[in-house]
Amino acid sequence: MASRIPFPNRFYAAVGFAANPPLGAHAVSDETRLLLYALYQQATSGPCAAPKPWGWNAIESAKWSSWTQLGSTPRVDAMRMYVTTMEEENEDWFDLFTDNEDPLRVQEVMEQAAEAVAAAGEETAQLAVAREREQQRAAVRFAGGDTGVTGVTHPGVDAIDAPHGRWRTITGEIKGKPPRGRYSHVLAAVGDDVFVVGGNAGGRRLGDVCALNVSSLSWRQVNCVVVNDESADDDDGVKAFPPRSGHAAVAWGRKIVVVGGYHADDANKTKTEKGHTAAAREATETLSPTSPRCEVWVFNTETSEWRHLAL
Repeated sequence: MASRIPFPNRFYAAVGFAANPPLGAHAVSDETRLLLYALYQQATSGPCAAPKPWGWNAIESAKWSSWTQLGSTPRVDAMRMYVTTMEEENEDWFDLFTDNEDPLRVQEVMEQAAEAVAAAGEETAQLAVAREREQQRAAVRFAGGDTGVTGVTHPGVDAIDAPHGRWRTITGEIKGKPPRGRYSHVLAAVGDDVFVVGGNAGGRRLGDVCALNVSSLSWRQVNCVVVNDESADDDDGVKAFPPRSGHAAVAWGRKIVVVGGYHADDANKTKTEKGHTAAAREATETLSPTSPRCEVWVFNTETSEWRHLAL
């Protein structure tokens, strides 16, 4: 539901959640709280123009530094980053905030968000977002590329003409069923294939693997399995690659090494006899508390097998 709410209303709904977290919400770290403050200031007031506080005031100095580091980040980007950061800590924030999308509570939250937009003023909210979007489109037109600017969940693909430094959208030229739009995912190129692993789609982490063949310009979904060491206990064996976002990846020969990221604590162990494909689907759909871990997984692109490295 939250992913269908347009900006800036979605941003102000997330701000309301952060200001009054309901029962069941996960507490955020001081570092995340500082980032949310800076993003809120950037989204509502623009770049920091305040003088640097006295050094003895550590809290105000930290807030000033965090806001200043955002530089000239556009307000609409700050709004999106705010919501993304909130989703990293509380994937189901909108469900929690609306009592599992109770119609009356949803209406109340949406009305509060609309009031916040109105209170912010047309110049600093709706018109500001529209103006920044138009500036982005103008920048793309100036570079000779496509004029469309899409949301972060649109499964779009852009290509750059290296000799001329021009971007163009090639989404319509690609065959096959495109993967679900996402962000905070990783890409790794192996041969003619660009593999897309995991990510976040509207607050839901994904654990799938898709491949774009750049020679034939075609998408394919990769059906993966997890291979456990023979010495591993069957009860503790991992049945599916845990859905995650914010991870890192690098190609290593014909393999892809995935490191770290946010993922569900209980999604990495599925004690079920439904099979690997069903387990992966169940893990993708189940949300739970998150934690950043420096896990290491290796994906074999030739056998479509995941292997968890016990370090």
